[in-house]
Amino acid sequence: MSKFDIDYSKLTQLLLPIRLRKPLWAEFLNALTKPLRSVYTAFKDNRKSNLYRLHITSQVVYLKKLLNDKYDSIKRGIEIVDGVSFDVTYLFQEEEDKPVYLFTEDENQPVILYKETETYINSADFIIEIPSGVSYNEKELEELVNRYKLANKTFDIKNL
Repeated sequence: MSKFDIDYSKLTQLLLPIRLRKPLWAEFLNALTKPLRSVYTAFKDNRKSNLYRLHITSQVVYLKKLLNDKYDSIKRGIEIVDGVSFDVTYLFQEEEDKPVYLFTEDENQPVILYKETETYINSADFIIEIPSGVSYNEKELEELVNRYKLANKTFDIKNL
């Protein structure tokens, strides 16, 4: 029980003088406090929502909990994985005098060349994997993740 839990029906009974504690007076006071009880219910709902939002941080486990609560509350199949990134191998021109040696298959020292999107420079820091069958609004999901993720982190959404 917290300091925000108030039973207005019981409170009106307790504040009513003993000689007036009859069912008619109780119902009359309950009718008078009905608007207050509806405002109180809205306050408690808002408080519960705010406490939930305050518990969500940029940690992966909390972002995953948030997304599963919002979009996949039954199966809880939404996953967050690290983004794929590779070390960059730069190719230089002959005048720059910074050679990168490319080897043949027989020499067994391959130099792997990646596309620009696969390198660390342009890849996402984490990927949100959403199973098929989960319906979501992409813009809403992006706004939700942007609200909680760290400012310098990027992400992609991948449908499985």
